[in-house]
Amino acid sequence: MKKNFDTRETREGATRLTLPVPSFCDHSKEFGERGPGIKDGTVFYNPAMTMSRDISIAACRLLAETSKRPMRILDGLAASGARAVRIANECGCGIDVVANDISENAVRIIEENVRLNSLENVTITRRDLNALLVSDHFDYIDVDPFGSPALFVDNCFRAINRDGVLAITATDTAPLCGTYAKVCLRRYGARPMRNVGMHEHGIRILLGFIAREGAKHDRAIEPLFSYCSDHYFRTYVRVRKGRTAAANGLANIGYLEKREGAGYEAIKHPHELQGREYAGPLWLGELHEKEFVEGLLRIIPQMTLDKREKAIKLLEIARGEIGMPPFHYTTDEISSVAKTQPMPTGLLLERLREAGFAAARSHFSPKAFKTDADFDSLLRIFKKEGRV
Repeated sequence: MKKNFDTRETREGATRLTLPVPSFCDHSKEFGERGPGIKDGTVFYNPAMTMSRDISIAACRLLAETSKRPMRILDGLAASGARAVRIANECGCGIDVVANDISENAVRIIEENVRLNSLENVTITRRDLNALLVSDHFDYIDVDPFGSPALFVDNCFRAINRDGVLAITATDTAPLCGTYAKVCLRRYGARPMRNVGMHEHGIRILLGFIAREGAKHDRAIEPLFSYCSDHYFRTYVRVRKGRTAAANGLANIGYLEKREGAGYEAIKHPHELQGREYAGPLWLGELHEKEFVEGLLRIIPQMTLDKREKAIKLLEIARGEIGMPPFHYTTDEISSVAKTQPMPTGLLLERLREAGFAAARSHFSPKAFKTDADFDSLLRIFKKEGRV
């Protein structure tokens, strides 16, 4: 069938791709590198998500290495098929990929990309994602919607195999970060908090929502790697089966209270929060698993990835966040409370460690850090080093 839009060929990672050219773009220019992408009635492709796709290729390759059986992988909202085709082409043997999209134009583009790379391990389907999820099973399910993933998470737990992995993206960061608090409450059943820590609150609200949806099916989640980048949140979670596991997983759900002129406190019971500034329910457990992050750091340098160095830097910072409290501060935030000049992040971390506290950078902001120091100790160190 003839396409009713223009395409051009490019390369992402080690894969050749035919991609739509937005009708209002100058065709002589390269695809853009930032922004939320373009959804103009043709086929959705987002060049700003290249690093997200790079990491997902590495994740599937890592998981395939340790899988005892051939992996069935679903890209549920495949659009141009960039992610699905790259997984099939770059992850080696031992995987079968299902690329699904309800758009007829998307299916045509995916078919072209499969032919372009001479792939035989890709099945293309044109179905409503929720209908597909209730009728099939997979070892790895990727849901990368234009907006919120909330409508699909419940059925992901019906379709995921034992010990499988869900990879979930949310691009509705404004509700999750508190700009549209009522929307967040409707979609995720949680209250956001708009302050300098809002991006971490947002991804923890997303994880808390996923955990609660899984518990309905007697499933627990174990976050493997969760991060915020540019305009989106992304999390990889392993799914464990069983009522005990689900109950234990819900023990990681709680609330974060922010006290004026002071730090955060993790709260388990909402009745303690009457009249206070807080976010939740949200995930209070780890965002990352050390073994998974280190596995990605091992495998990514061996791969042909467009955003390899950026991904490595993100993963190295994430590794330092493991074992830290479920919140972060920024040096600007602390200097405002301490009424001093901002302190270089590296120097602050050094002083905190010298004082016997754990401290590490956080990926949520260039000036963000995590520490187990109490807020008063943090202020004392800041005032001692800072200039009024």
